[in-house]
Amino acid sequence: MTDRSVNLRRCGFGGGKTLEETVFNYENIEVSIQEGYAEVVLSREKSLNSLNTETHKELLHCLATLEGMREGVRALILTGRGRAFCAGQDLEEVKPDPNGRQIRVGDLVRSNYVPLMQKVKDLQIPTVCAVNGVAAGAGASLALACDVIIAAKSARFLQAFSKIGLTPDSGGTWLLPRLVGRARALDQFFTAEAVDSSRAFELGMVSRVVEDERLTEESRTVARQLAKGPTMAYIATRRAVDLGYSMSFSDSLIMESLLQDHLGESYDYREGVAAFLEKRPARFEGR
Repeated sequence: MTDRSVNLRRCGFGGGKTLEETVFNYENIEVSIQEGYAEVVLSREKSLNSLNTETHKELLHCLATLEGMREGVRALILTGRGRAFCAGQDLEEVKPDPNGRQIRVGDLVRSNYVPLMQKVKDLQIPTVCAVNGVAAGAGASLALACDVIIAAKSARFLQAFSKIGLTPDSGGTWLLPRLVGRARALDQFFTAEAVDSSRAFELGMVSRVVEDERLTEESRTVARQLAKGPTMAYIATRRAVDLGYSMSFSDSLIMESLLQDHLGESYDYREGVAAFLEKRPARFEGR
């Protein structure tokens, strides 16, 4: 880490604690907070925002910190700087050892990608990915793991693993087939052909496509909207959708009723009903 820092305005923690000032000192990512949402920018521009071990550590630390700022941060934008969102693994870190020692790729996946992808998928605030350029390999998985995926018109998705003789990882074999179906997922995995933003939208990989110059504005508009919404309901809805893939219809009905038991005791539910009856906008607090 370097001494580059982003000073954040006063933000509230849950449980009555208050953070007077937080400083994120990161070398590979940039963080800002405004209007109730955080924006995390991958900033290894020269390497197309590829992921090395240090970037993994910084992202995990950052996401855990932001998740704890329950009142100050209620939505997250993830994007990249420059002409790429994320080119996947930094191959400089895993190139063959000149002394002939075998690199255990699986160890790298388990130590870096498993915790990062699990954290992104389970984050207790809604996530918006602004795909500003190429999203390749694990970078594509990182984008697809987010809740709302907004692609710039110039964005491209590339399942590049077969080009280096590997199987998709970072949740790719779970995420992509659920979005596009088995046959189309295998097509992307086997051929490693790039999918442009228009095709990605047709296949259901992204939520919307916007002109490049509108990507930042669009993602921030969505994040502001989510930051004002019923956070607990958003996270419960995500969980219901993900678990529903492996459940029968009958089991899904029961799961939904149990989630309603939980949400029905929340402040946001009471506020939402009161606002509806009083014909005014709801003032959700995410609790």
